[in-house]
Amino acid sequence: MATSSAKYITVRNLVLAYYAWGLPDNPALLLLHGFFGTAYDWEFYARLWATRYFVITPDLPGHGLSPWLPTPRDMSLVETASALQALMSGLNIQQYGVLGYSFGGRVALHLSLVAGSTLSCMVLESTSPGIHDPQERESRRMQDNQLADQIQERGIEWFVSYWGALPLFSSQSRLPPSVREQVRQRRFRQDPRGLAQSLRAAGTGTQQSLWDKLETIRVPVLLITGALDEKFCAISAAMQRQWPYAQAVSIGSAGHNVHLEQPPAFRTAVDPFIQRYLIDERN
Repeated sequence: MATSSAKYITVRNLVLAYYAWGLPDNPALLLLHGFFGTAYDWEFYARLWATRYFVITPDLPGHGLSPWLPTPRDMSLVETASALQALMSGLNIQQYGVLGYSFGGRVALHLSLVAGSTLSCMVLESTSPGIHDPQERESRRMQDNQLADQIQERGIEWFVSYWGALPLFSSQSRLPPSVREQVRQRRFRQDPRGLAQSLRAAGTGTQQSLWDKLETIRVPVLLITGALDEKFCAISAAMQRQWPYAQAVSIGSAGHNVHLEQPPAFRTAVDPFIQRYLIDERN
């Protein structure tokens, strides 16, 4: 069961809200939501996995209850990763696994560079190591900044409609109306200033490419994509080709958000992987 209210950790200028599920003595699992999400996007899985794991679900900077900061650099992926490692250390967690979705997966990749031997395994869902080409990356940075300005100028109602209509999420039209509405209502509670600053600080255009660092990340990795998400299936395949520690799974009838669109298949892929590296290989 979750704590009754959010707890907070402050690392330098960054404040992170987080929730804890399960018993602290259990193997630890950190769940990182995507852009425009919150810690409670993982509620179904946190409750499920809390029977075996100590599950930590933070609000990433500028999302949920984690405040945004006036200086984008203070909300960067590097600063966020350092704060998350400090969070896990502060909870006296010696080893843990991390599961990150989309933006959360990019955070997880940066976390793997600072966590060292404390990281037992990593699940990356619909994740990119960044944009390798500098010109393409700069173009994306400008696009992200323009979108950030629009979010602040037009407000949360505009952005909820804009984000939900992106082709990347078209497969979610198959979800039950009640599920779609729940996601939509949760988005309305976000602070547009925080989302805008998150884009400026940690968008794909601002992120330094990690393609050249993949081979140095020596931790078991599971790459998950939805078969309907052609862009990220191609990225996953490219990651697996140059990353000896990675295995890839594509889930049928799912798009970008696999854990939302196909929960049973997502669990079938993830459950044995995290059990192997968080439980079986410790016994």
